[in-house]
Amino acid sequence: MSNPLASYRAAQRRLRAHFSAFTKQYCPSCPEPCCRKPAKVRPLDLMLAEAHGFTVPEGADPVGDILEAANRYFGGGWTEDDGAGKPCDFLGEGGCSFPGDLRPYECARYICKFMRSEMPASWVRTAERLGRQLDTAHTKLVDFLLIRHHKPK
Repeated sequence: MSNPLASYRAAQRRLRAHFSAFTKQYCPSCPEPCCRKPAKVRPLDLMLAEAHGFTVPEGADPVGDILEAANRYFGGGWTEDDGAGKPCDFLGEGGCSFPGDLRPYECARYICKFMRSEMPASWVRTAERLGRQLDTAHTKLVDFLLIRHHKPK
């Protein structure tokens, strides 16, 4: 059996490499940046990154942000005063501070509307194919972790 974490990281590297030219050109001046709160950072994303040396910035609480956003949404909405739309706690001067091959899954997988409109159709098709490969690798990694966690001792 292949190493599911190695496969996941490799899939992220392929997708990030494909996105690289776009993100360097468009993301710094994007009129609707996607790296905003509530961030799409999940506990598994944090666990994987921390297990490989990543340090969560002081004061960052992406899981709490998501829970707060959900509570506010059902109670009337999450506003800018609550933090909605502020930059993601993991967004640094050079972009995402997560390791390049352990970015939050939903962030790594996201193909924005500007990618779809600015890039050639062949580029978008390749991004979608690489995204499906990341989906598969992510599913296998999660399945592996769940099996290991629930294995009788």
